[in-house]
Amino acid sequence: MIEPDGAVVQPGQICLNPSQPSTISTLIHELGHKWFWENGLWDRVIANYGNFQRGAECFAAIWGATVFGAGGCPGEQQLQMRAEFGW
Repeated sequence: MIEPDGAVVQPGQICLNPSQPSTISTLIHELGHKWFWENGLWDRVIANYGNFQRGAECFAAIWGATVFGAGGCPGEQQLQMRAEFGW
């Protein structure tokens, strides 16, 4: 994946952007990417949530993130993810 600043990040790796307003929220978002990748759910998340960023934003919202760099997660998709994964 190529980040907006040009950094190349391999799927499953965590890359923290120090310019994000909340390091904790960014870390939770990135852990979502890692979890989906390592559990073979990458394509499923893209299909169900529109793209890999939205999936990570929903993951982050469920696990306590308060700042969203990719637009957040609509309430209905957050409920969908909670039900889908039992969170």
